[in-house]
Amino acid sequence: MLCVEISKERNTIPVAEIASFCRISWVYDDVVLCEGSAEVLRRLAYSKRVDELLFACRIDELFGSMPEMEYDDFSVRVFNAGADKGRMERSIGSMIRGSVRLEDPRNEFRVFIEGDAVLFCRSLFTIRERFDDRRATRRPFFSPTSLHPRLARAMINLSGAEREVFDPFCGTGGILIEGALMGLRVHGSDIQQRMIDGCRENMDFFGLEGYSLECSDVCDLDAEGLEAIVSDMPYGKSSYTGREPLKQLYSRSFTKLCDMLKPGGRAVVCTNNLRLLMQPDTELSLVGLHSLYVNKSMRRWIGVFTKT
Repeated sequence: MLCVEISKERNTIPVAEIASFCRISWVYDDVVLCEGSAEVLRRLAYSKRVDELLFACRIDELFGSMPEMEYDDFSVRVFNAGADKGRMERSIGSMIRGSVRLEDPRNEFRVFIEGDAVLFCRSLFTIRERFDDRRATRRPFFSPTSLHPRLARAMINLSGAEREVFDPFCGTGGILIEGALMGLRVHGSDIQQRMIDGCRENMDFFGLEGYSLECSDVCDLDAEGLEAIVSDMPYGKSSYTGREPLKQLYSRSFTKLCDMLKPGGRAVVCTNNLRLLMQPDTELSLVGLHSLYVNKSMRRWIGVFTKT
């Protein structure tokens, strides 16, 4: 069993990301218990660390439930214990045979107090991604409406993409950059040539290869059988729509996205208007919906669709 320490953002995305790759057993305030491959969880955007769950018990049974343990070079950290934190760390440490090392230990035991439950874990790895190094203002070509790289990566994870991702409104390439860094084949299109040129400049700036770009209206694309489509669609005042009403653009775009996906494929779409995600006349089923507060005048909605 794996124990994933999720970040403090109070939204539904951290758990949904994990559920795209693993079977979730239990969700606590700070951690999620799940079964699956630990390695695939290195790509998570809204989680901090992946641990191995060694055992779980009631808090009043902790010291009677601990198995015999012997580890050289270990430390113990207890979370959510309040004033008892230090005492518990020392007591648990005294029951483990071996040498204690507080700085950079080879084995770090992380003990989470969740209500009356105790989750006793051993750290496997920390998820370290320098998302801020890739934010829009640090790219040679950028738009103020670009998604933060963390959210772009999370949207790809929500799609469950394992091999490839297509962004038909790629803009400056934020989603494609994250996908390529995750080892996926990435393809993008945009109706504006200057965006395609700028996207290519950004991809090259980060040393990314093997991508494809196309200047095209979404309905003129001939792609089909796609595993995953992920896109931050036009919706802001500075977004280019060719003066086409957004409702009409979304309606025809969703029809095309459905045509491009393979059965069971997923489309993950971001917009600022929930009503624009409601597209009843396609074979796309809404299987996930997430809301993110941006500022007083804007909230992002992320819809996850599966082709039936």
